[in-house]
Amino acid sequence: MSVIKSHSIMLVFAFLVLSWPPISDADDKKTYGQVAKIVEQYCSGCHYAPSPSLMPKKSWPYVVKRMAEIAEDKYGKPFISEAHIRDITAFYYGNSPDALPVLPYVVSGNKGVMHRVNEIGRKAKLPLVINLKAVELTGSAGQEFLVCDGETDTVSHLVIDGSKWTETILAKVKVPSNATVVDIDNDGDNDVLVSSLGLFFPPTGVYAGRVVLLEQVKKNKFEKKVILKNVGRVTDAQPLDMDDDGDLDIAVSIFGGDVPGEIAWLENLGVGKGYKKRTLFNIGGGLNITPVDINNDGKLDLVSFLTQEHEQIVALINRGGGNYEQALLFQASHPMVGPTAINFYDIDMDGDTDILFTNGDAHDFQHDPKPYHGVQWLENRGGLEFEYHDVGRFYGASKAQVGDWDNDGDNDIVASSWNNYWEDEKRQTLIWYENDGKQNFHARPIIHEPSSIVSFELVDIDGNGDLEILAGLFDIDLLKKFMNLQFIDRARAKDILKNENKKPRIVKISREKPVMQLQDSATK
Repeated sequence: MSVIKSHSIMLVFAFLVLSWPPISDADDKKTYGQVAKIVEQYCSGCHYAPSPSLMPKKSWPYVVKRMAEIAEDKYGKPFISEAHIRDITAFYYGNSPDALPVLPYVVSGNKGVMHRVNEIGRKAKLPLVINLKAVELTGSAGQEFLVCDGETDTVSHLVIDGSKWTETILAKVKVPSNATVVDIDNDGDNDVLVSSLGLFFPPTGVYAGRVVLLEQVKKNKFEKKVILKNVGRVTDAQPLDMDDDGDLDIAVSIFGGDVPGEIAWLENLGVGKGYKKRTLFNIGGGLNITPVDINNDGKLDLVSFLTQEHEQIVALINRGGGNYEQALLFQASHPMVGPTAINFYDIDMDGDTDILFTNGDAHDFQHDPKPYHGVQWLENRGGLEFEYHDVGRFYGASKAQVGDWDNDGDNDIVASSWNNYWEDEKRQTLIWYENDGKQNFHARPIIHEPSSIVSFELVDIDGNGDLEILAGLFDIDLLKKFMNLQFIDRARAKDILKNENKKPRIVKISREKPVMQLQDSATK
């Protein structure tokens, strides 16, 4: 799941590194070294000082100005002097490029492979499928999925059986970010645990996040129960027995934004007694909270990908008896990495869990797709040591999944994009990285249109032994345009959608050989 981050969360200045004395701004004629020291003082407390190369020259003055304003808002008085703001602006403007490098196109390495796109379900003027997940919920014939839809604020159950599909709304949930199937009450049927952002963009002081349980009270009938509310935006809620007492608790990632975030858990107090929220640590920006045995000791740990100024992957290692120990698994090299999603697979098939993650968020100050966006994986070397491997650079990478896309016996990687140069038909919204069998990956195109995909699944929908992709469209560009205008003129914002053509909301993509090849083979 990818989250729209607030305007205040990137490049956050180090708010007072107390061991450093303030640098005087009395002398306007500073050397380069003095200015570099000023930059280091104000820009490196919570993260590495960002390199000027991370944004084009035109963008730095506004970003530096906004950071100074954020610092002033935080402390209620000017924190960075006007002279130092000028120095920092000059440093970044003078050392940054006029334009960022351009990524090469992803070109096909196999002209004999084509991809067929089929639309599934209804269309939408503003498709906002936040999460789409293959599940086993009701035992229906065909392949089942849960769909979290931010356009309609619904969680729905989608079943695809051959050429037929049905989609049933299970509940209205405000901006649902994830949905997980679990028998939470141990009564023999499946329930659905839903995390709710509550809103896309975070106005100051609004605690809109929720955790919602859809309890299956009769076959295929679900009753909605709110089990956590009045918190920051919730990105993920996952069931597991946190305290080893035999019942299911709930781990929660509260992203926050302009309000505090945290990693917490909801202690199950027993049948009919509800849950009690307990904070694990106060840190915002978590995209997920995934139960996974990351150290291969037979116990479920928790791993979260943290954005904002943190840009790191953190584990809570299960030491038993409800005790968890924090461990840093990965730290990004700069604060503009833009994490978007994380997944866990045994990529190299060596018997342990590796980490696959994407970075492609550019929805803060400088919205251009970045050449450092892309896909990478962390090889599990044991003992909580992970080795970084680059898969490939990909504009606006939003999610990556592992599967044998070409049926050659090894793990390939499929990745989606939600932030790209869509006017260029050579840019792709879905690509795949072909594995040579030794974890060397080569990028191949899948589709350009429909564009902007956040969530998808790799699954054999047709039952023919080949993987297909079921993808949900998320039109982030139209959403931002609509939301920005809505703050100014609600009537004009409605007109934008009124005049918009309906677009695909969910599509299925499958591999096929060109018709010409099929005809040639039939005549032999």
